Amino acid sequence: MKKFIECAFIAITAVFFFAARATADGPADCTNIKTKNGPVTGVDNRGVCEYKGVPYAAPPVGELRFRLPQPPEPWTETLLADKFGPDCYQTPMVALGGSSNPIGSEDCLYLNVWAHKRAAKEKKPVMMFIHGGGFQHGSGAMDTYYGARLAATGDVIVVTINYRLGSFGFYMHPTLTEPDGSLEGNYGVYDQIAALKWIRDNIAAFGGDPDNVTIFGESAGGMSIGLLLVSPVAEGLFRKAIIESGPVFLVNKTIEETLPLGESLAPDLGCTDPATIAECLRSAPAKDVLDKLTGALVFLENPGAKKKFPSEPLIGGKLIPESPFTIFREGKYNKDVPVIIGSNKDEFSFFAQKEKLDTTEDFNAKIQQDVAKMKDIIGVNVINDSILDFYKPEDYASPKKAYIDLMGDMAFTCMTRTLANLLSDHGTPVYLYRFAYEPKGIEMLGDWGAFHGSELPFVFGNMTFLGIKFPYAENKKVSKKIRALWAGFAHTGVPSTGSSPAWPRYDRQKQGYMDLASEIKPGQGFKKDQCVTFEKTLLPLFK
Repeated sequence: MKKFIECAFIAITAVFFFAARATADGPADCTNIKTKNGPVTGVDNRGVCEYKGVPYAAPPVGELRFRLPQPPEPWTETLLADKFGPDCYQTPMVALGGSSNPIGSEDCLYLNVWAHKRAAKEKKPVMMFIHGGGFQHGSGAMDTYYGARLAATGDVIVVTINYRLGSFGFYMHPTLTEPDGSLEGNYGVYDQIAALKWIRDNIAAFGGDPDNVTIFGESAGGMSIGLLLVSPVAEGLFRKAIIESGPVFLVNKTIEETLPLGESLAPDLGCTDPATIAECLRSAPAKDVLDKLTGALVFLENPGAKKKFPSEPLIGGKLIPESPFTIFREGKYNKDVPVIIGSNKDEFSFFAQKEKLDTTEDFNAKIQQDVAKMKDIIGVNVINDSILDFYKPEDYASPKKAYIDLMGDMAFTCMTRTLANLLSDHGTPVYLYRFAYEPKGIEMLGDWGAFHGSELPFVFGNMTFLGIKFPYAENKKVSKKIRALWAGFAHTGVPSTGSSPAWPRYDRQKQGYMDLASEIKPGQGFKKDQCVTFEKTLLPLFK
């Protein structure tokens, strides 16, 4: 009874001090964290402090639209960080249905921090996640990315961020110069760097180690990780990197070649007077900017996208001085950063869900259609007879499976392997993986297998994806292993847990990798012959 009374008294006291915004213990009780911009108080969620919606840059609105991120205005009253900030302005992903009306706000440069309370007196590794979505969709507040489980079980500080998307993040026009007269663009990637600088300056107050930051991301987020590795602007802001299904070589357009398109689109927003174009572009209604400017990633190009500005980073300026392929090939990146890199077994099932490919004739017709589209976009036929020999429909469970395998290898598997080769050539510690586990409980999606993004619920420990929950015991068991590997890498630079087999360091000769499935096991030379064949036509495009 005495013990019960003591515990009750402690609990009541904690609630009282939280309500009063106590300033006693900082990260030990989630209150009154002293950031450089002002004090922040979070919420205690079962021993994990959550700080949601913390501004890391000024709202990029008005004069700050189409400008590099600026520091946030300081505050003096304690910021109660108990709600996520708005998503960046975008059309939602509608692959599984739902409205296509815009969501979010231009005032969106917020981040979220999860830190176990025991981090208060220790310097914990920090893991900053960059979400995917084709540089057009997503946010750091999605259920899948909720950081509490990874923070608690991995003994790390987890940070998720928003960054500007679509035309707000990447549109360029010659008049949109910075105050010093430079023309940079790539605002969305600069936002990511601003978040890293915020971590450098503030994360110690949350119990994190600013000198031990791991950046990780998936899809467009994985591509962003590759860009941060090659960018001189980001050097020194992180120590480790994880690239999940992020084909960074697709970033292959330059500012110079794309600026004429930006100029041609300004009149669509009513901006025609040369003396006021910049002011006009910065004051146009957000929905018009979204509707009339934003295009698509090259490999997902859709009809009409060529008439809009590509929603992807561009080569040029201080951020990306040369093509990522050239920088990696020549070893001009930060070679001392260990890297985990990989892709999923059935990457393209997510993108091919609506394709009707029931027969070999359907397969052949689709290939012809894709070949014509690729020739139109990049001027080269990437899918030739030598490649098709590896993907005969009769060798698969269905023609659709053959198509998914072909496209997944071209866009993800082989680009991942190529980057792993280049990294290892320059002595970078690199660890390659294939995520092959097929989540249990998502049968309503169809036969998607280990689809694009399916590793994310297992990395974060949240058994949810696009609103579907699948909290099955086997899923949780696999998630525990994956989380341990990712967090172990954040701690030591080597993905090891002590209970899993040793993950071989990748090199061009042995091509060792880790197969992440129900059973985690090492292998060698995955898809070697297919990728060597693809490289003969793909690599010349990136040089």
